Amino acid sequence: MCAFYSFHNSAIEVITSSKRVVMKYDPYRQEFIQTKVNVWNPTVANLTLMALGSRAPAILLNVIETVSALGSKPGELGPSTIVGSAAFNFLVISGISIYAVNESNDERT
Repeated sequence: MCAFYSFHNSAIEVITSSKRVVMKYDPYRQEFIQTKVNVWNPTVANLTLMALGSRAPAILLNVIETVSALGSKPGELGPSTIVGSAAFNFLVISGISIYAVNESNDERT
């Protein structure tokens, strides 16, 4: 499992650091110049990949159960894993996030 997370973190770094060369018009020099731009918005890419990575164990359990139970009555592991994980993510992680922000470290003002 540690190898998976190590691979996952290196994959995030590779994907979010991708750049490509584009031609942009510079109105001051009145010519096109080559510039490197990010392919991905780093915030969106990180959130998407972290969501996928955090759901990978549940998805893997569901796939294993589905493949092992082909042709028979499906088990309860799949739905239980998804619902339990979603409830944990919603309640516990939201609660910790709310608790962590207080007046001394809130920079929105």
